[in-house]
Amino acid sequence: MKKILSIVLAIAMIATLSINAFAANVTTVPGSETGDVVVKIDGTSADNLAKVYSVDIEWDSLDFTYTFDSTDDNTWDPSTHTYTEANDGTTNWDKTTANIKVINHSNEAVGVAASIDNATLNGVTTTLSNASFDLDTGVGLTYDTADSDTIGVAIAGVPTVEDDFTIGTITVEISAK
Repeated sequence: MKKILSIVLAIAMIATLSINAFAANVTTVPGSETGDVVVKIDGTSADNLAKVYSVDIEWDSLDFTYTFDSTDDNTWDPSTHTYTEANDGTTNWDKTTANIKVINHSNEAVGVAASIDNATLNGVTTTLSNASFDLDTGVGLTYDTADSDTIGVAIAGVPTVEDDFTIGTITVEISAK
């Protein structure tokens, strides 16, 4: 009998407990017959959100091949500082351009600046186009629609050596905006 009385008393005590719930900035809608409540969110504390930087850089191959044609006249002309005939600086290259694509997946805007440490070597010149730009934040965009832009890499000239060589190093710098 004591056990049954203890169980009934415990259930009665649990039923009398109350739980309070609170919501910030809650106001009732005037004239509402259903008792709807509008909950407002105070977003003024968004300053404490962490800044996350995530930037993808996609490099085309930066290997360029120049083919000297043995049937062409590869004579150096000192008066024009060029080779004659076939070595015109464009037709003997397998390609003369490549791209570097930069994509911003950050929740902050970023700046992009590219440079090359040695633009001319052994008769070949490398230039960068669109070497500096800003990318908007990824907030509100999907992964596939993130802000992006492209740096162009172009080469020109006739190599003065027939050996492989590295013309220079391209550096892409990402900075917070």
